[in-house]
Amino acid sequence: MTVQSSNSSCPPITYLDICKAVTEVLSDIPNLQVPVNVVGDVKDAIEKRLSKEHPYKIHVEENTWLPKAFMGALLRYKTYARVVYPATENPCWRRFVMAKEMAHLIIDTDSQQYTQDPIRLIQELINRAPIQFERSHQLESEQIAVYVAYELLIPWKFNAECLQKLADGESMINIAKWLRIPQKAVEFVLSPPYQESRAIAYKALGL
Repeated sequence: MTVQSSNSSCPPITYLDICKAVTEVLSDIPNLQVPVNVVGDVKDAIEKRLSKEHPYKIHVEENTWLPKAFMGALLRYKTYARVVYPATENPCWRRFVMAKEMAHLIIDTDSQQYTQDPIRLIQELINRAPIQFERSHQLESEQIAVYVAYELLIPWKFNAECLQKLADGESMINIAKWLRIPQKAVEFVLSPPYQESRAIAYKALGL
C-alpha cells in the first residue's frame, strides 16, 4: 500500500514505511507487553525519538473544548505536543484515539506533511470528501495514522499469539478486551488481506 497526494512534494508513505517506523518506536520499549501502555511506554518512546535536537514532551489531556464530533486532536508546537482524547468514549476507544494522534508525531515529521490550514482539514474530515478535485496530503495523513495506531496497539510481536487465540476459538471481542482496543480494529488487523500485507512487510524488515 502506497499513499501520496498527487499535489504533494513529499515522498510517498508505504505500509512498509509505517511498519518500519513503528518497529523503531517499539524497540525503545524494553519490556513490551499486552495491553500496550500508550500513555506511558509509547509516549516515552516517541518523546525519545523526537528529542534528538532538543527535549520534546507530549502532554495527554481529555477533550474539554473540542466539539463532540471530534474524536481527538493533536496540537503540535516546537518543543511539545498536546494529544487530546475523548473522555466520553470507553477506555478501548480512548486508547485507540491517543495512539492515532501520537501516530502523527511518528509519520508527519516534515512540516509539509502536517497541516498549515486546520480549518480546511476540519472541513475535509467532516465532509469525508475533497473540497477541491485533489485531496490534501493532510487527509491522507489522517488515514495513515490509523494504520500506525493498528501497528502500535497490536504489535507484530504479538501477532502470532492473536492468531492462535482466534484459532483456539477465542472470540474477537475477547481478543479486543485482552488488547484493550476496539473490536473493529482487531477484526481489521486479523483479517486475511491485512495479515498478508503484514507478513510481507515484516518479512522485508527481517522480523
